[in-house]
Amino acid sequence: MEINTENVQLAINIVARNQKYNQKLDMSHWQNSADDDYVQTTESGVHHCGTPCCMAGFIAVSPEFQACGGRVGRWGQPVLNECVEAYAIAEWFNMLEVDARALTCVGQYQKIPEYKDKGLSDITFDDVISVLKRLRDTGSVYAE
Repeated sequence: MEINTENVQLAINIVARNQKYNQKLDMSHWQNSADDDYVQTTESGVHHCGTPCCMAGFIAVSPEFQACGGRVGRWGQPVLNECVEAYAIAEWFNMLEVDARALTCVGQYQKIPEYKDKGLSDITFDDVISVLKRLRDTGSVYAE
């Protein structure tokens, strides 16, 4: 399976752009909004409200992901070709679902090896960009 490095590079650009806008990264939520009944569906909406998102949440609201047919799901998760959450990321990057779950931290609550054994609340934009660059350059999210 060959990783779609073009889409991984788009994701690097998306994450870096949101870092530049001083957005908050929260790897424990697709979107962390005060109102669970309302999620932002566009990047400008996230920026305007200051809604913290995880990496996949920022991808879901991005114009790049949406131009490929992606959309934002009920909880702010990415949806692509009937794939949801980490599986949508797997579809977009053309990667194994298990690797996409590791990349997006789905189901992980302790120290996360792909992110230097940090906890979800300690992962930074730079950490995410580093893992995405590793995926782009080596085809793997896992550190050697």
